[in-house]
Amino acid sequence: MAASQSRRFNLIRDVDNTKETWRLKVQVIRLYSVPSWLNPKETNRIEMIFCDEKKDKIQASFGEKMVKTFRPLIYEGELYTISNFSVTENKDNLKACKNKWKINFHKNTSIRDCSTVEIPKYPFEIISFEDIFDQIPTTNVFIDIIGVLKGKSAVDIVGEERKQTKKMKIKLENECGRTLEVLLWGDYVELLNHYVETHPGRITVILQFVKLKYFNGLPFVSNSFYTSRLLLNWKCEALTCFLASIGNLDDNNTTLEDLNVKRALSINDDFSQCTNRKYISDFLEIKEVKYVN
Repeated sequence: MAASQSRRFNLIRDVDNTKETWRLKVQVIRLYSVPSWLNPKETNRIEMIFCDEKKDKIQASFGEKMVKTFRPLIYEGELYTISNFSVTENKDNLKACKNKWKINFHKNTSIRDCSTVEIPKYPFEIISFEDIFDQIPTTNVFIDIIGVLKGKSAVDIVGEERKQTKKMKIKLENECGRTLEVLLWGDYVELLNHYVETHPGRITVILQFVKLKYFNGLPFVSNSFYTSRLLLNWKCEALTCFLASIGNLDDNNTTLEDLNVKRALSINDDFSQCTNRKYISDFLEIKEVKYVN
């Protein structure tokens, strides 16, 4: 009977747009409101990310006309059975997960509480700094990263007077000593600064659902205003594995680098970055000059 019951549910990896009779057991690992462009105080739609027991993910959403119907029924971190929904191709410019498809609620969509499936609260897909520098991940899908906080800049206020927001640059280091630049925006700036002020010692940062970008061939990541999750020294399997990989590396060196201060270059860096390059052909044009007293 139990096996028959379990077969009544589908896996996210099987979902496509061929029917609307899919039935899923999922955890809502992210839920956020996207405000109206013209009026930020109004909700345009609710976006969600579902994850099933196989750790596969899919985006889901419902529009402003259904907020009153569905918002009181669904919460981040809870388990549900979801059925009677439509499936369309995910054409978002920036996707929360790799899944080709996206779930859309309609008036007949069913949501029921569920507690019979075990799904990790935060199922991470950590991307290594090496893969990022090798440009292996695509830039149209959010990624997850982990690293030790090594430096941060002062807070900048940017934007027009009515739409000002805070911006701060931080530097993360991986288990190999490689560093990656991160731009934090909005509330994420205050969240990190408050934690730094109140928690002395090494801080390990996990950033989930962040944007990957490249500038002049160099990578950096940036949080999304609504989707991203910032976790600091968060006890989880990903943190345990990461700490095991770095051991006691720099455990006593917890002073953060001031990213507003331009560092003095080493002799090698000074030569490679600041010395004008010449080619052999340039020297072939040099003529001998003799000075006569």
